[in-house]
Amino acid sequence: MSASEPTQRLNLEVVCADSATEVFVIDGEFNLKDRGIGYLKTALEPGIYKVKVRAGFETQEQSVILRGQDQVIRIPPFSFVSPAPLSGTSRTHEFHIAAAYDESRKVHVSDGHGSSIFIFVRDWTSDTPPAQTESAYPNPAEGLSLHDLEGNEIADLSRDGNRSDRWEPWAGCNVELDPGCYLLNLKTTGGKVLEQTIVAAPGWQTQVFLLLKSCGDQPQESRADQPQERRPDVHHAAILMAPMGEGFQSNNDSQRLAELARLGLANERRVLSEDVRRMLDGKFQNPMLGILGAHLLLLDAEPDQSLLGVVVNNLQNLLGHNHPDVEALALKIHPGGNQRFPVPPMLRKSWNLIVNATMGGLDLVPDGSLAEKIATAVWGTNPWLIWTQEKASLVDMITALKEGYQSGKVGFNLQSLETVVKARVAEFPKKRVMRGIKKSFESPFEAINKMRATGELQQPKKKVMRSASIFAKQEMAKVMGSPDDETKIASLVESFNIPRRNLERMMAKFNIKGDRFGGE
Repeated sequence: MSASEPTQRLNLEVVCADSATEVFVIDGEFNLKDRGIGYLKTALEPGIYKVKVRAGFETQEQSVILRGQDQVIRIPPFSFVSPAPLSGTSRTHEFHIAAAYDESRKVHVSDGHGSSIFIFVRDWTSDTPPAQTESAYPNPAEGLSLHDLEGNEIADLSRDGNRSDRWEPWAGCNVELDPGCYLLNLKTTGGKVLEQTIVAAPGWQTQVFLLLKSCGDQPQESRADQPQERRPDVHHAAILMAPMGEGFQSNNDSQRLAELARLGLANERRVLSEDVRRMLDGKFQNPMLGILGAHLLLLDAEPDQSLLGVVVNNLQNLLGHNHPDVEALALKIHPGGNQRFPVPPMLRKSWNLIVNATMGGLDLVPDGSLAEKIATAVWGTNPWLIWTQEKASLVDMITALKEGYQSGKVGFNLQSLETVVKARVAEFPKKRVMRGIKKSFESPFEAINKMRATGELQQPKKKVMRSASIFAKQEMAKVMGSPDDETKIASLVESFNIPRRNLERMMAKFNIKGDRFGGE
């Protein structure tokens, strides 16, 4: 072969058992040569390559020598972490699988008809029990309860249902309900109350699976001489759906795929393979996979509007027209529709769609509704929308902006309120302020509360309010210019992640009128 002839290329084929697996092929100089989802066939020059695959938070790597002939690499199912005790996942015991199967088919609490919510909480610490086990383990569902939208308790998960208090304890409760929206409530060790929407769709069982995690908000005096308590981790819950009467099935491939879709959405990863896209283009029967898959479609630079329309239409046929997450997705298909959102959706991405759409429809989030009230109390990151019962005040928000600006750590930039607060919080000792605030920053309002609790915000209240007010007027006027500037209003709506009406009330609070200020 002469030097002028092109080097013969060889085919490298990577076939993944999980179609939501990301595939990357890297050469010996660490250059990315090709990538795919679930399957990849690529032509490469002979040489040594590294194949990296990722599913959920798990990654694997292996080296490949391409020489003389094509190669096929088969990637078996990943043993990823899931709160749902699915077969083939890690942190799962057979007795957890059996308990979830049995309890999901019983009715522990009856408060209506036509749908149900099954909640299953479990602990996992190791594959094998310790040499000496406690005679009884703490109740894993402590602090969990299910409420209606008026706040009335329907079920106390620590009391209702069945549970095991042996090694790796579990608790399960299936609540029969009228179709509608309900609130899952968690009272943490430190007294915080977290809430989130759980939708019970007609003819369906919504399944909520939770793993325990060590608490980071115990009272300071209890940490020195007591082990940290473990409480349900609602931020990383697995929420699945099954037809009424079918119950939980650990070996359901569609549920496994829905879990990988949730993990992909939490990581902002585009994990929709062509197989899954074809599945969504048909009459799929897994609503959670459809909802999560639709949000993954929206991560594309140019989302497939036709496919999104098919998915939304199928979801409305499966779940009706009252599911807030489905109707939030419908905003991308019919932006001028008649949707109203008095109740927050389950997913944070759905909330973002609603908030952004308020630029064109002020009454999307009705005044006085639960959705309007939680706008400044959102807590956590993707994928679930979780809020605290402690509403952040306007002064908290403006104080965060003011102190971040004056610290010199960052310039004034309303693109991200969280960036400002991060810079402010970073100035203080980690043990005093940053306990419980992990790498994925959860809430700027909670960070301010933590600083106030540690005494770092000690200005007299009247002085703080006045200086914050003056600062807000000056800086918001610079950013806003005219209140009729729709582009800047949209930027602020997105930055604060609150509906337009809430933003306008904030402006009215500080009497911002174009370039002029009202009196104090």
